[in-house]
Amino acid sequence: MSLHDPEAMLFDAIFCGNVFKVKQLINSGINKNTVLHSPIRWEGATVLGTAAYSGNIEIVKFLLDVGTSINFQDPCLSRNALHWASMGPGSNVVKYLSECGADVNCSDRDNMTPLLQAAMNRHSESVCILVQQGADVDQMDRLRCSALHYSSINGDQKSITAVIKGGCILNNPAIFGRGTVLANLVYHKDYYNCYLLLEAGYNFSKDDWINTIDDNQGNEITDMIKLYKSSPRSLKSLSRYVIRTHLKPSLQKKVSKLPIPKRLQNYIMLR
Repeated sequence: MSLHDPEAMLFDAIFCGNVFKVKQLINSGINKNTVLHSPIRWEGATVLGTAAYSGNIEIVKFLLDVGTSINFQDPCLSRNALHWASMGPGSNVVKYLSECGADVNCSDRDNMTPLLQAAMNRHSESVCILVQQGADVDQMDRLRCSALHYSSINGDQKSITAVIKGGCILNNPAIFGRGTVLANLVYHKDYYNCYLLLEAGYNFSKDDWINTIDDNQGNEITDMIKLYKSSPRSLKSLSRYVIRTHLKPSLQKKVSKLPIPKRLQNYIMLR
């Protein structure tokens, strides 16, 4: 692609943050939904996706104002602009796009949603925003990994907390990390999120390694896990688990609208 090609010029203008040049090129007649190719960075993001990834909210707002489709999925990777925003550093762009109607549960060709991209790329602020906006926390990609898997593998405590409170307690082993989410949390010595996961009703059926822990070789986290595993759940705890399960997806939004006291809302949301 020539450096004088309008699309190449548009790509450079977006990444340089040259809002005037972007407006000039778009107003000259370039298709607002065209796919910009860059062998250096990626192969195939739309104009809006490129702007979203760059984190330039002024350019994003301009593109939406002139009628750019917010949920157009590129033909290469089937990603929408929110996917690209979640991969980039701009959580403000993630918030803006999701509030403007971007599909938070859009899946690309690898079954990756914006939430999965944000978790995999360790963008905890974006993870929190997407969970609040109703992203499906149980969605898994082709590798059978959820946002909770990626966050726990990365040891991203803020993202882990957000996704667990949002309703994800999947226990399937992944090919990455230590296997299960619980095993990853133990590895990272994340006591608080281990506690949250267990309180949320985590199923131990895929964690046979717990049975191999010697009573004399345990620690604070493994002792807590063994106690939860051996103790019957209270009726109060079981009721919370059932409520949380039936209110997914968009657990946070639905709980906030329940006509119940605030303290009960907090209990359901593990606060």
